[in-house]
Amino acid sequence: MSSGNGTMEGYSVEARSVYTSPQNINGQLFDERWATVKFNNNSLIGVPEGPSWSIHWLRLCGLYSYPAAQALRWWFHANSEHQLCLETRIIKHKINYSYQSSRISEHAIITGEDRSSMMPDWNQKP
Repeated sequence: MSSGNGTMEGYSVEARSVYTSPQNINGQLFDERWATVKFNNNSLIGVPEGPSWSIHWLRLCGLYSYPAAQALRWWFHANSEHQLCLETRIIKHKINYSYQSSRISEHAIITGEDRSSMMPDWNQKP
């Protein structure tokens, strides 16, 4: 049995438009209210969500490492047609996690008399 818990930080990007009417920016509608920016993480090339040791928890929470959030934030600005009316910010999140494994049953006990690992037809009638 094993168990563990811990905390780590993750980051997201929020944006808003300060234009007089809502703006479609990179396929998302933004107005004067702050809203989370959604990024397509299915690309084989681009910004990774974070380092390999934290990727599981970041993906579960839909968050990024700080460098990844900053890179995506600047990509979002660079890819926007409304750069002068666009504001973004980085949001820091605390991720609390825990895990535990528990023994629940035993299966297929093998003894020293079992020869099935050495003879494929062991103990079968011809």
